[in-house]
Amino acid sequence: MKSKGLALIIILIISGELHAEEKLCGFPSVENGRIAQYYYTFESYYFPMSINQNLSFSCLVGYTTATGKREARTTCTAAGWSPEPQCFKKCPKPDLKNGYIFDSKLSYKIQENMRYRCASGYKSIAGKDEEVVQCLADGWSSQPTCRKEHETCLVPELHHGNYSTTQKTFKVKDRVRYECASGYHTASGKRTEEAECHPYGWALTPQCTKLKCSSLRVIENGYFHPVKQTYEEGDVVQFFCHKNYYLSGSDLIQCYNFGWYPESPVCEGRRNRCPPPPLPLNSNLQAYSTTYRHGETVRIECGLNFARQGAEEIRCENGKWTEPPKCVEDKQRTTCEAPPSVGNGAANPPSEVYHSGDKVAYVCERGYHLRGPGEITCNHGRWTLPPECVEPCTVNVVDMHRNNVEMKWNYEGKILHGDLIDFVCKQGYELSPSTPPSELSVQCNRGEVKYPSCIRKGVCFFPFVENGQSASSGQTYLEGATVQITCNKGYSLPDNKGSITCAEGGWSSPPECISTKKCLKTDIVVANGFFSESEYAYSVNKETQYKCKPGYMTADGKTSGTVRCLQGGWSSQPTCIKSCDRPVLVNARVKSDVTWFQLNDRLNYECHAGYENQDGRTTDSIVCGEDGWSHLPTCREPGKACRFMPQLENGYSQPSVPPYRHGVSVVLSCRNAYTMIGNTTVTCIDGIWTELPKCVATNQLKRCGKPRFYVRGQLSSYTHEFNHNARVSYKCAGKSTYVQTVCINGKWDPEPDCLESAQYCGLPPPIDNGDITSFPLSAYSPGSVVQYRCQSFYELRGNLTVTCRNGQWSEPPTCIDACIISEDRMNKNNIQLKRRNPPNRYAKTGDFIEFECKSSHKERTPIQSFRVLCQEGKFEYPTCE
Repeated sequence: MKSKGLALIIILIISGELHAEEKLCGFPSVENGRIAQYYYTFESYYFPMSINQNLSFSCLVGYTTATGKREARTTCTAAGWSPEPQCFKKCPKPDLKNGYIFDSKLSYKIQENMRYRCASGYKSIAGKDEEVVQCLADGWSSQPTCRKEHETCLVPELHHGNYSTTQKTFKVKDRVRYECASGYHTASGKRTEEAECHPYGWALTPQCTKLKCSSLRVIENGYFHPVKQTYEEGDVVQFFCHKNYYLSGSDLIQCYNFGWYPESPVCEGRRNRCPPPPLPLNSNLQAYSTTYRHGETVRIECGLNFARQGAEEIRCENGKWTEPPKCVEDKQRTTCEAPPSVGNGAANPPSEVYHSGDKVAYVCERGYHLRGPGEITCNHGRWTLPPECVEPCTVNVVDMHRNNVEMKWNYEGKILHGDLIDFVCKQGYELSPSTPPSELSVQCNRGEVKYPSCIRKGVCFFPFVENGQSASSGQTYLEGATVQITCNKGYSLPDNKGSITCAEGGWSSPPECISTKKCLKTDIVVANGFFSESEYAYSVNKETQYKCKPGYMTADGKTSGTVRCLQGGWSSQPTCIKSCDRPVLVNARVKSDVTWFQLNDRLNYECHAGYENQDGRTTDSIVCGEDGWSHLPTCREPGKACRFMPQLENGYSQPSVPPYRHGVSVVLSCRNAYTMIGNTTVTCIDGIWTELPKCVATNQLKRCGKPRFYVRGQLSSYTHEFNHNARVSYKCAGKSTYVQTVCINGKWDPEPDCLESAQYCGLPPPIDNGDITSFPLSAYSPGSVVQYRCQSFYELRGNLTVTCRNGQWSEPPTCIDACIISEDRMNKNNIQLKRRNPPNRYAKTGDFIEFECKSSHKERTPIQSFRVLCQEGKFEYPTCE
């Protein structure tokens, strides 16, 4: 009996572990966003989700995903949701003083660019008149700022660091060097930095910031300690796994100046783990570990004078190792040839015969350095790799003087092969414009040093001139030298002069010939838009901006664009196209990543699982028109199902099993000797059956009298009485065609009359979130009445019925939206529903909803705000803190 109980417990544990591995991703928390409503409603059904399942999420107004969109998808992986569902706040339009912003937006999406220009006498942080910044997850890439130009810079106070000088004031273009204390970094992430004084201030303000590492992601099936929002350099974090899981990777990681090292481990199940591998006698492993995962291999080596029989590697498969090899004694000892020769070195000691296991050491000649292992081993007829004897590098003062450079640091000891040597230009010299700064770091290559070269400041290089000629092309000039340039016809220098002069900061004006052609605004028309700048004429290569009217977009979906003046005229005809923004749908998603749409574009949408549109379909489309979208779809929960079929007196229905879904029809029949009056089917409409027919005894069916016309007409038969189901035709005065009517149990259907057919009504008008209670007909005679009802939690406003008069239906009622109570919003506001409220998350218009603070929170808004009234789907949430 005890053994049976034990077996049952083991089975339960195993099945539970399998279930945990199948479904890895729990209910995600999307701050400032949400997933589809039905996931909240049926959380226990959908979560946890299995690997490779996708989940869509959307951001609240004012927030976007990492790619700048309102919606995105995340996928369940072994490491959790990837990418992590996140919503980032849009960047607000900055308050820019002493400058202006080119577009008129109030906020910007993640990764969206903004262009601004500083007023005369002011510069951006980078020292430019015009700048482009980008909206990132933590704000603008650099804060848009316009600073006044200055002649000097004052050294700021430096915490956790030191300047290389006690000087406090610097002229424009002067530099100051500073170094940060251990554990801190400069503005560009280095230990030491040079800051340059610009007319608008320091290029990078000297400051020393504490080194930090980002927060760590949750480890699946485990945890770590300590948990912080940010970690400083030197912090150590330890990882642990839950029961039945083990760590794969290091259990300790540390925050360094370059980030975390090593990588975070993962917690893996123990089922497929192998113990240490079985070692045959006289063997050893290249690498050893205490645990091995499924699929890992190890290489087994036999000892000296032993040969391997079998596979070189064994593999961990489902917790067991494959068959290991055997190591048998090598009866004939293998030998190696003479050790390989090494340039500028020799093997020691020499020998005539080398057996397996014999070792040979190498020594280098005087002035050379050993690079690699000091000795090699004979291993089954082959030598291990020999070292190299390489010459160290010597930095020559004469060569440095010839190239106008000096060493950046004082090097202690020898500079070996492969070491990097850092140089700097001598005072008054600089790299040529075509040489990258990386050329100042050179590598010692077998005793040789390739020195970088610097030129005297104030030296100008004259390039080849496009659209012009000069005898000086390709030459270098000293400060003060003048060069003559002849531009081609239709081109000139920027200042219309014929020469340029080499000054301290370079050429007095750019050595380029630019077109003298002008583009006029009168040569171009902005359809559905306007130019946003006041200039009239533009030089070649200059741009001007235009903006679109509200409701229009450029061809690439923006509210503004630019055109450039080219040699042949304007670059392109600016166009503003009628557009529709991406709609926000309720209980549905769009099947496109496009954010704006042109006129006549069709957008397909799909209702969320468990919802359908008013036509009963789960997918459909809308069209972008002159006045916006053709309609905004309403996806609602399907109507309620009907339970049991109502009893048909003297009749019966087809055999079927309840419940009956919304829209399902059932065929009815009468018993023998009875005749059916009415429709042969009934339909379930939102939990209510349409009107039942009647089964009347055939011998009791009433006869119809001669039809009475509302207006003069002619009958095809002169009989005065007609039996049930008798059909007669009549023709109205002035008409050439006959109309047919049928006798149904004493009444004509339809009632013969000669009114205009236009006075009949078509289908009753549809209403959102509601439907009619009877089966729809193709036509309704004057005076017909149809009744409406709303879906659950929606309130009917207006008349319950509509009447057909003169071919028109009277005004239909409306179904007022229900209030949806958001779990996310309640969590954000630290509130919950009062206990006496119903457990559902819906309320009708006119209902009161009562909230209370969550445990350990207190009211932030007035106490009366905790009892709110639902009004047409809207209400205000109270807040606790």
